[in-house]
Amino acid sequence: NTVTIKPGWNMLAVNFKDVSNTDGILLNDLAGNYSDSVLAGIGVSVVINGGTYKAITTDATSDHANDMIYANNGGKITINAGYFAYDAGVWTLNCKDNSGSTIVVYGGTFEKFNPQNNASEGANTNFVPKEYAVTVNGNEYTVVEAVAYIDTVGYATFEAAIAAAKDGDTVDLLTDVTTTAYIGIDKSITIDGNGYS
Repeated sequence: NTVTIKPGWNMLAVNFKDVSNTDGILLNDLAGNYSDSVLAGIGVSVVINGGTYKAITTDATSDHANDMIYANNGGKITINAGYFAYDAGVWTLNCKDNSGSTIVVYGGTFEKFNPQNNASEGANTNFVPKEYAVTVNGNEYTVVEAVAYIDTVGYATFEAAIAAAKDGDTVDLLTDVTTTAYIGIDKSITIDGNGYS
């Protein structure tokens, strides 16, 4: 199913009831004041378990007019799967500042938007828990299970975690790791196996 709405309207605005969406296609032209495709507010939860979400904008100058998925007033958004494409990229996911709102991403593919380094919230703002990582293929960012993490950032491969580690960092394993390639380590780091090898 495809639903298209006119500019300036919220596609799915939830202020009083928790909802879950698992399929369907959502298309929205975000070209009006406070126009969002998915909006969670007043302490409710929105869970996205799949589907395709596409939005376009004719005004990319203000986040207030152009958030594709927006949480405010204590709203909580959980993304487990889905495909998210927004021509304005940076405003794909956004939380109202200091509102107690959260967005957590456990899966999905995002076009032109890295949920592990969210520019709309500030450089290096991470909506992805450390047990998950982001892989990049062209302009698509896909959230997958991580094999290791450093602090709060997960990595899809052990090699990526080692490459990202800086002197003094600890690389924590989340699973057993097997590699056939030589991995040179030229910095002072700790590898914590956490019971894995």
